[in-house]
Amino acid sequence: DPALITAIIVKESRVKVNARSKYAVGLMQVYWKLHRNTIMAQFPHIRTEKILMEPRNNIMVGTWIFSRYMAHCKGNVTKALRRYLGSQANRYVALVTKYRGHYTERVLLNLQHASKRAVS
Repeated sequence: DPALITAIIVKESRVKVNARSKYAVGLMQVYWKLHRNTIMAQFPHIRTEKILMEPRNNIMVGTWIFSRYMAHCKGNVTKALRRYLGSQANRYVALVTKYRGHYTERVLLNLQHASKRAVS
């Protein structure tokens, strides 16, 4: 769900390409030290944290990690978000859910406007 990934990016990094926290980096705040071996096995071209920081790579890896959590949690978004964060933080889940709704609405509005222009 692109709106969900967008919501995670907004919450995690405020859409700052070079975002860094104590442990994580990039748009999706991927924890390099924790996931390094798995990332390098799945994405052989990502060999360093610097390469992971590239927006395309960071979104690809973060989305892949989140999709693994979704599969493990049998599609339960709340549980997957908690795993992604590494905490039971209800506020985090609530904010991502709120942002997801906002971006879903925007996508739907854009599609409606596009279809109206196509008909005209």
